[in-house]
Amino acid sequence: QAILAPALPGRGYRLPRITMAAFRMRLASLAIGTCVAVSREEAAIEASCPGKFAFQGLGNVSLIPTGWVEGPSDEEVTFAELDGNGSIKSPMGSRSYFASTCTAGKYDNEQYLALDLRGKTLIYTTDLSLAGCGCNAALYLTSMRQNKRPSECGDHYCDANNVCGESCDEIDIQEGNVFSWHSTLHSSWDHVGMGKGYGGGGFEWNGPRDWTSDDYGPLANCIDTTKSFQVSAYFPTDDKGRATGMEITLTQHGKDCPLWVRVSGYRDMDSLDKALAAGMTPIVSYWRSEEMLWMDGKGKDYMGPCLKDTPDRCGDSVSFYDFAVRPSFPTTTAAPPAPVPSTTVREARKAGQGRRHPAVVQAFLAGAFTLMGTQLVCILAVWGVRAAVARGGQSPCPNFPCPGAPLKRVPTSSSQNLLMLAEGGGLAASGGAEPVSLASEAHPEVIDSR
Repeated sequence: QAILAPALPGRGYRLPRITMAAFRMRLASLAIGTCVAVSREEAAIEASCPGKFAFQGLGNVSLIPTGWVEGPSDEEVTFAELDGNGSIKSPMGSRSYFASTCTAGKYDNEQYLALDLRGKTLIYTTDLSLAGCGCNAALYLTSMRQNKRPSECGDHYCDANNVCGESCDEIDIQEGNVFSWHSTLHSSWDHVGMGKGYGGGGFEWNGPRDWTSDDYGPLANCIDTTKSFQVSAYFPTDDKGRATGMEITLTQHGKDCPLWVRVSGYRDMDSLDKALAAGMTPIVSYWRSEEMLWMDGKGKDYMGPCLKDTPDRCGDSVSFYDFAVRPSFPTTTAAPPAPVPSTTVREARKAGQGRRHPAVVQAFLAGAFTLMGTQLVCILAVWGVRAAVARGGQSPCPNFPCPGAPLKRVPTSSSQNLLMLAEGGGLAASGGAEPVSLASEAHPEVIDSR
């Protein structure tokens, strides 16, 4: 009222109570709106994009973290970082999305990547050596690009477990820690899904048992989880190009026993095929819970790795790096090639483009002159031999048929033709001699020349 007093009528005039109430409500709404705008502006100023990293077969990819706006989780939100080598360092409580670009403090579903991985293989390296029982280092795909609603998290996040109030198809390539590993297919309504790997279970059920602790785990024979290892996720298709499942291969340098699983025959694969065709967004996260035994518990058979989850012992962060996809995606940022002009031969000759390279002309002339010189030398040599033989009174053709003699075979090579022409001229002058058969042992190669 003190602020509005100078603009109000004199003392003798009293505003109706309802009018004053309206003023107060309007003033309060303006104040709240101003505070919200300021807080959002401050958040945008404080927010920052982690940067870009190289993704072989795709290009440079931006990373967008969750947490720029308040979400439903009570846990403190942390932000992923990129080091100088392009490695994603995901601290506990972080979740980050792969995107084409990043605008600090603003979420836009159109910025998220939409990858159709059908018939392709996604490859990367992970280091989860600090993630123990109750910790979950995850890399997965969801349909965030198609989710236009901001969701309760404010960043358009969605998954098969309705975490932020929005459900969508989800493909878990990696959910794991140093003791367990799960790769799972989920349709938008299927919280459990269909998965393979090792670890987890409850009193009445078991998680996947495709491997054992001798295959996967700390100091294991095939994948020693105290060190980094490589992950390969292949999405096979049928003869119509539709996705049929997922194949996961884990390999490690110095180990000769890769671990492999195939997740196929999923009842909702048609839904996931459509999701992949529309394009799914890669996500990396690191979280913890006291109820992670579904992933790393002992299970009914008591063959799982963890008796109890201890989320308070989870390490500070996990890492993902060396991303690649095979075959590569088509390049979309490169300029299209310039059109090739359709120039006819006549036009090219008119423009001087039909001329041969000088080196080609020079080589051609050199070869022609060499051949002519060789032929001339041969002719002169034959004539010299003929003259010498004629002076000695011997037959001028001891090894070749003379004119008039019956020929059994006619030499066909150019050098033989050249010699026959030379001999023919010489024999006509000398009078001839007895023919010698071409079948003589002195020249068997002439007989077999054909």
